[in-house]
Amino acid sequence: MFNKDFRFGIGVASYQVEGAYNLDGKVPSIWDVFTHTKGRIVDSSNGDVCLDFYHRYKEDIDIAKDLGIQDFRLSLSWCRIINENQSINIKGIAFYRNVLSYIKECGMRPVVTLFHWDMPEYLDEKGGWENRDIIKYYGTYVQAVADNLSDLIDTYLTFNEPQCFIGMGLRGVEHAPLRKASIEGLLAASHHVLISHALAYQILKKKNPNCEVGFVNTCTPMIPEDKKDKDLYKACSDELFRVDDLEEDFTSFPLFTDPLYLGDYPSNVKKRYASLLKEIIKPGDMELLQKAKQKQVYLNIYTGHQCRLVNGHLASLYDSKIEDQTSFEWLKVQPEALYYGPKYVYERYHLPIVISENGEPFDDKLVAGRVEDSYRSKFINLYLAQLDKAYQEGTPITGYYYWSLLDNFEWAYGYTKRFGLIYIDYRNNLKRIKKNSFYTYQKIIKDTTKK
Repeated sequence: MFNKDFRFGIGVASYQVEGAYNLDGKVPSIWDVFTHTKGRIVDSSNGDVCLDFYHRYKEDIDIAKDLGIQDFRLSLSWCRIINENQSINIKGIAFYRNVLSYIKECGMRPVVTLFHWDMPEYLDEKGGWENRDIIKYYGTYVQAVADNLSDLIDTYLTFNEPQCFIGMGLRGVEHAPLRKASIEGLLAASHHVLISHALAYQILKKKNPNCEVGFVNTCTPMIPEDKKDKDLYKACSDELFRVDDLEEDFTSFPLFTDPLYLGDYPSNVKKRYASLLKEIIKPGDMELLQKAKQKQVYLNIYTGHQCRLVNGHLASLYDSKIEDQTSFEWLKVQPEALYYGPKYVYERYHLPIVISENGEPFDDKLVAGRVEDSYRSKFINLYLAQLDKAYQEGTPITGYYYWSLLDNFEWAYGYTKRFGLIYIDYRNNLKRIKKNSFYTYQKIIKDTTKK
C-alpha cells in the first residue's frame, strides 16, 4: 500500500479539543457565544473545557507519536493569539510554541491550520467575512504567527472548509454565527476568504520562502454505478465542478478551488453574478490570488453518492445498505469516494493531492475498559484500499490524515458523535482509551513505512 514516502497523519482543531475558553487572555470566539446560547447544541454542551488539550497536550501528542504518524495536523486559535486591540497575546503564543515544539520533539511535523472556524466574536460583530476589513485583521493575525512561530512550522493551511463556515454558518444552517447573509454578503465573504489566503501566502513566504501554504476544501464526489460507462464517469466528474444557483446552495467546491488552482472564478459564476462581483472584486485582487501558487490540493472527503444516468441526466442513488450507515444520517460509508474524488480533482487541477480529513462517526461503546470498534477498522481498510488504488493507477496522492485523533466536540452535535481513534470517557476525567481502530491504523502505517 502506497510507498515509504507517503505521509500518514491525524487532525485536531482548536475549538474541538482545547477547552480553556477564557484562560490566559483568550478572547471569545463565535463558537463560545454560539454554544452558550440555549438550544443551539444538541446535547446543550460547549467547548469550555472540551478535552482539555490546553493542559493535556503532551499526553495527546504522545498518543499520536505511538500511532507512528509523520504529520500532526492542528489548528491555531486566532482568539488566543491576537487581543481585541490587535496586540499580540504573549501567553497564547507561548502555549502554541510549547505545543509545536513538543510535536517536533516527538518526531512529527506540525501541519498548521490557521482558521478552523473559531473567529473572534468582536470581528464577527463588525461583519466578519462579509466586511472587507477582515482581510486586514486576518493579515495581522498571520503576521503574528509568522513572526513568533514560523521557526516551528513549514506547512500552513490558511483555511478549512469554507463550504461549511460560509456555506452553512452564513446561511443560517446549524453552524455559528447562524445568520442568513444576502447573496451579495455570501459572495463577498467567499472572495474575502480567498484574498485573505493570498495575503497570508505573501506574509508567510516572505518569512520563509520554503514553507508550503495550502488551503483545505471539502467535497462529496459522485461515484459511477457502472464502472465501465465513460459517459457516466464524465457526468460524475462534471457534477463535482458544476455551480448552479448559489442562492440555494453555497457549499460549492469550484467556487473556491477554481480561483485557487486556475486563477479565476467559474465562468458561469462570473456571468450570473457579474454586477455583484464587480463591486466586490477590487483592483489587484485576482493578480494577488494568482501569485499564491499552490503546491498541492488539500481535500477533505468523508463520503460520496452512488450515481447512474437516467434519461441522460445524473441521478443519485440513496438506497444505501444498512451496514453503510454511520451515526450521522448524511454520512454513508462509501470507500470509492477516495478513489474517484482524487481522480476527478487531479484531472482538473493537475496537482498532487493530500487527503487532509477522512473519518466516520459510530456509536462506540466502552465495555470492560475496551472499545471494540471493528466497523471503524473496516472503514479505514476499505477507504485506504480505494485511495491506494487511485495512487497505484497514477493519481499523485502524497498523504492521508485520519479525522480525528480523539473523540471531540462535534460542533452543533456536541459530544454525541465520536470520530476518534481514541475514546474519550466524558464521565471519567476525560480518560483517553485507545480503540481497536487505533491499532488498525497503526499497523497500516508501520507496514507502509518499513518498506
